[in-house]
Amino acid sequence: NKNNKNKNSVLKSTYDSRPTYLKLNCNPSSGTTQRCLAISNDGNYMCVGSNDWSLSVLSTQTGQICCQMNGHSLPPLCVCFSPDGNLICSGSEDQTIRVWDAFTGQSLHVFYNAHRRAISSLVFGSLSTSSSSISSSSSSS
Repeated sequence: NKNNKNKNSVLKSTYDSRPTYLKLNCNPSSGTTQRCLAISNDGNYMCVGSNDWSLSVLSTQTGQICCQMNGHSLPPLCVCFSPDGNLICSGSEDQTIRVWDAFTGQSLHVFYNAHRRAISSLVFGSLSTSSSSISSSSSSS
């Protein structure tokens, strides 16, 4: 888009509706940009990770912030919802994986130095009891 009218927005569409844009204004005062996004299985919420190291849960219906999460010491690179939508898992450049309550934003668990490099991908297991992560491998001489 040449005029950037949809910058920092998400295109929302379903098979029976016209596409619409939801403006992502997670932290308007910081002017930050979003780095990663996940949508809950029921489609009602999205979690957005930003350059200011925060995560925000927003309603997909209104775009309004439901809760914000802070705790990473570098930007999050990936985020995912548990299959039941109650938990959010985030991975960051700070080499941590954090588990959050999706409704309150409370940090429930932190895996420190989960990998030797930034966490670039996460996925929950089918029973919400396990998760997997990926980090870039180091090159050896």
